[in-house]
Amino acid sequence: YTRGNGFQDAFQMDGPRTILLRFNDLDSMELGLPADKDWEPALAAYHEAVAADKTYGPAWARLAQTYAMRLDSNGPPTDYRKQAEEALAHAEKLMPNSAEVHIARGHLKYRGDTDYLGALSDYRRAREIEPSNGRLLITIGLTERLVGLRAEAVKTLALAIRRNPENWPMRIVMAEIMRLLRRYPEAHEQVD
Repeated sequence: YTRGNGFQDAFQMDGPRTILLRFNDLDSMELGLPADKDWEPALAAYHEAVAADKTYGPAWARLAQTYAMRLDSNGPPTDYRKQAEEALAHAEKLMPNSAEVHIARGHLKYRGDTDYLGALSDYRRAREIEPSNGRLLITIGLTERLVGLRAEAVKTLALAIRRNPENWPMRIVMAEIMRLLRRYPEAHEQVD
């Protein structure tokens, strides 16, 4: 199995909600993030939700997550960081120790500051709060892989794959990590 268009097609991404709910930050795997027009419906929906109920913390947290996911530390300056920080501040006031707040803070560290270890700490804290959150397993596993914690990434992603054995994108990531660890038979099993 090779990367390229086939690899991207395997994700069947249909906009930012898919990324937030299932994959979080996979752009480091050469997938690229959705085009600007694809983020707009999610941002509009979250803005509508917070306008309708300014006390609904999950909407503020998701708004912060979405803006944070749009950050590009190597790209031109944007207002996304300010908007993410403002939404995060609202979410922190409403639900300070929630998993969603830790995820948003992690995304800000990851995407805005390239503080991958700091982001990993927030993601792990979120998982302590919501241990059954499958998307956190993926986010944590991918971040562990990024910071060189390959053995931990294998364990974490194995849990995610056990929950959803048909998640081919994660199986491909797992195969790549196994290959880097020179565990070739196990790498082959992931994509066989």
